[in-house]
Amino acid sequence: MDEGLVVKLTPSTDAGTATALGILTSVRLSFPYSTSTMVEDALTGATEVQVMLHAAAEEFEIARFHASQLRVVRVLDSLAKALLVAAVTSYVTLLYSSI
Repeated sequence: MDEGLVVKLTPSTDAGTATALGILTSVRLSFPYSTSTMVEDALTGATEVQVMLHAAAEEFEIARFHASQLRVVRVLDSLAKALLVAAVTSYVTLLYSSI
């Protein structure tokens, strides 16, 4: 179950779609790990921006997923695993060479 908070932002009726898009862009820049959408009411034609602010644990998982997709992180992860294998191999080699 998601324990987030939904915030609905409704620009004034005089403001056009450009204002709603500006609000959406600024919300996405301010809250990069939130889910934000722009919804238009079919009956009234009013446009609103909905922002889902996730719980801390879910936000952490989203940030972790985005970080894991970065090439630098993947390269550093591979390098760390290779160094671990080299360290274990060196330890075993030194252990058995002294016997």
